[in-house]
Amino acid sequence: MAQSALSQQVKRLERELGTELLVRTTRRVDLTEAGKAVLTRATRILAEADAVASDVDEMRGLVRGRLIVGGMLPAGGIDLPALLLDFRELHPGVEVRLQEGTAAEMVARLRGDEIDSAIAMLEPEEIPDFLGARRLGEERLVMVMARDDELAKRTRVRFDELHGRPFVAFREGAAVRRVVDAALADAGVEPRMAFETNDLSMMRSVVGRGLAVAVVPETVAAWSGSSVAWRPLSPSLRRSVAFVWRKERHQPAAAAAFIQFIRELDLKKTRRVALAGD
Repeated sequence: MAQSALSQQVKRLERELGTELLVRTTRRVDLTEAGKAVLTRATRILAEADAVASDVDEMRGLVRGRLIVGGMLPAGGIDLPALLLDFRELHPGVEVRLQEGTAAEMVARLRGDEIDSAIAMLEPEEIPDFLGARRLGEERLVMVMARDDELAKRTRVRFDELHGRPFVAFREGAAVRRVVDAALADAGVEPRMAFETNDLSMMRSVVGRGLAVAVVPETVAAWSGSSVAWRPLSPSLRRSVAFVWRKERHQPAAAAAFIQFIRELDLKKTRRVALAGD
């Protein structure tokens, strides 16, 4: 759709609702509070409309439609892209999409029906009541550093040894960022966050060049190969890995099939295969 036609439709909607949905400047366009409310409702309406065809296919014994799964880190030995590939082989009529983001973003997207389910680092007490969940395991967090860093000579790294050290950290809202910030505060260390990124290749590059250290899931450190060194933390830090979905939602056939697929997953076999591919 041409931008002019889209603008006209938005303005028509604003006239019908009697309020502005967008704040327009010469440089950017932002949602008003009313616009955010309309977007949330509209997303759910579109999701329900998409579910109509899925419901009909389900009655005919077919699993079709679109599946959107959220996730970011390869955590707990769970290889999410490999899981999605296995699911697509079982249901070739399903279009599979993967969205990355922080744990907080995944929860928000589930609330707004922007995604069907997600794999995220969430402790049981952090999972909102509106979400169903299956615990997939847990992941140890480790310190990564350049191979010639003095920390690489240690068997373990204590947080209270990190005064003045520049960190490359995950963005605010990431599960790992929250637990690392808390551990640094408990150790009385004021972190120097030199870089913030959720891009694992960028993080690995910054650490490998000796510009900063980072705390990442052990699976991520192991997958980084020889470009960085990593050591356990003292005290040890661990995070639970959970599969989550919105309970009260009427699940389209593709989403329901994926939830059932994960529920029936042989986690021991899945983790063994995922780690074997490192």
